[in-house]
Amino acid sequence: METLNVKTRNITGKKVRILRKKGEIPAVLYGYGIESEALVVPVKDFEKIFKKSGETSLLSLVVNDSSSNTRTVLIRDVQRDSLSRLPLHVDFHQVNMNEELDLDAPLVFTGTSMAVSSEGGVLVKALYELPISALPANLPHELSIDITPLEKIGDAIHIKDIKLPSGVRVRLDEDATIVFIDKPISEEDLAALETAPEVKVEEIEVVGEKEKKEAEEAEAVLAAAEKEKKE
Repeated sequence: METLNVKTRNITGKKVRILRKKGEIPAVLYGYGIESEALVVPVKDFEKIFKKSGETSLLSLVVNDSSSNTRTVLIRDVQRDSLSRLPLHVDFHQVNMNEELDLDAPLVFTGTSMAVSSEGGVLVKALYELPISALPANLPHELSIDITPLEKIGDAIHIKDIKLPSGVRVRLDEDATIVFIDKPISEEDLAALETAPEVKVEEIEVVGEKEKKEAEEAEAVLAAAEKEKKE
């Protein structure tokens, strides 16, 4: 289990911009058996840990360098700047080790498919993560899917075909498709996708004239109604 050191935070509201300029991220700790607590964490330390743990691995959160104030948590939400992608705010959730959690486990595809390498098939990933339920201690960081069994066009791997870690169950139908091999895309299909549909100028002009005429007719009707009222 990875360890991350954090500090309690007194700065709130718009003033948290000061923390971000110093290379720190405002955060909040909440969850089982505790009241919410405002925290701050160095951005470099957080990014390093997040790459390893993601949102599905337990994390040991040490508050104010106190070994007696260590919490077992999950990273539940990371708000990022839309341009720089730097983290703006982080939520840490203290878990109940005896209670199942519902999370989305990332999928990692491994191996080589003969249908792709030899027959030119297209590997289609129907799912990139799986909704799972498990006790915190059994949560996998990710789930590995070996695509080697996909040997011909049309082959597929379903949820019932994979071996899940002990204590983990998937919250989807067992017949749901994870990945499959589609037929190769022909040159004609590629050309059709790359060719934009031809739009004739005359058609645009006709549509425009029609809308203009309808608008003029509507205005004439309104004008006649107004005139009738006055008379």
